[in-house]
Amino acid sequence: MTRHMKSANEAIFVSLDDFCRLRGLALANAGQARWIATERSDRDFLISAKIEEILSFSPRRKIASVSKGVETYIFCVGFDFDEEIFGLQEQDVLGGHLTVALAELSPLPLRSPDEIRQIVEYADKRNSGYGGHDPELVGALFPLVRLLRFSRPVPTWSTFFSIALSETQLAGTWIEKGLVDDLKMVVDLDDDRIPYKVLCRSIFDVDPSSFFLALYRCIEALFAYSSASDLSKKLNLTQNWGAIASALEDTLGWHPREDGSLERLLRLALKVDLDRITTLIGRVKIGESESPLCAARSIYWLRNSIVHFRPLQHEVALSRFDWNGICSTMAAIVLDIYAALK
Repeated sequence: MTRHMKSANEAIFVSLDDFCRLRGLALANAGQARWIATERSDRDFLISAKIEEILSFSPRRKIASVSKGVETYIFCVGFDFDEEIFGLQEQDVLGGHLTVALAELSPLPLRSPDEIRQIVEYADKRNSGYGGHDPELVGALFPLVRLLRFSRPVPTWSTFFSIALSETQLAGTWIEKGLVDDLKMVVDLDDDRIPYKVLCRSIFDVDPSSFFLALYRCIEALFAYSSASDLSKKLNLTQNWGAIASALEDTLGWHPREDGSLERLLRLALKVDLDRITTLIGRVKIGESESPLCAARSIYWLRNSIVHFRPLQHEVALSRFDWNGICSTMAAIVLDIYAALK
């Protein structure tokens, strides 16, 4: 894909014009030709870099994977992490890089209309000798844009999740360090079996039950993997498990029964993790039946309490649960099952 420099810059400055106008301040040079200054070294990136995936956590926090030839980069907008992620190396954000990030990810400006006016009204194409706006000045109007480069091949969505995990402590979320440490082990699993996109979309949610449901979805993904893999072996099929599961659902409307599949998979988990999740949820007493069944009933009850509205029944006080403990144990169960199915 060849990116047009003119249209990319136009999109950025029009967004600044609109941002100010909607807040009661019309910029004097709104609509005029303006651009971010670039050098030859980063202009090629601006023209030829291809956006592969974009994940928006909020209007001011976004991630994107970008390819350019054989190289792959990740843009992080609105992130403050200060650690190296998966061996990624941070690059200086030059004018061409900034133009790609702002034009493609469209983050909401961070500064006030008055602050934007001081930068944007400074000059435009009508001014003699205009060579573009200073990238540092324009970049300062938006959330921090950072650029990471792969030093080795890394799966996109698990890398996104790793970056998001590193941000949770700085962002002041409900997630405690112990849960972060446990979730870092989940990062090392297979992108084809674990729905990292679902985990990413829930990681910054203010409601912890949303992340519990995301971890439940990880177990659901393993439902399908286990069933489709078993069928593949019995019928000597060559297609991967995802294609088999999709074909069964599309053709026959088949999908694994949640209750039975959950108990069957939980038999692959460690007893200590099963007993802990049963105790943390507190719906079923340990010893009423064997550990996998107790845990399955507990997890399924909590899942249904979150997703189903039953006005005639008493409201479940979700705030009373130890969500860090529950999610940490759910992560351990996912790891247990994943290891057993390998």
